[in-house]
Amino acid sequence: MAEIVVQLEEQPELEVDHLDIGVEQEVIAFDITGTIRDIDDDLLAELTDKTLRPTEIHFTTDE
Repeated sequence: MAEIVVQLEEQPELEVDHLDIGVEQEVIAFDITGTIRDIDDDLLAELTDKTLRPTEIHFTTDE
């Protein structure tokens, strides 16, 4: 399994259309819809026709 990381500091444009995160009882519930644009052409070619799935999700607090 190849690990692919899109570093947002390297110019890709992240557009979040919907973001809902909350803590409910003993779980963190989240729903995120969006797009990432302006990704390196070589990375896009590597990902074309592949099934992608998230392997790590980071959350931060406003504090």
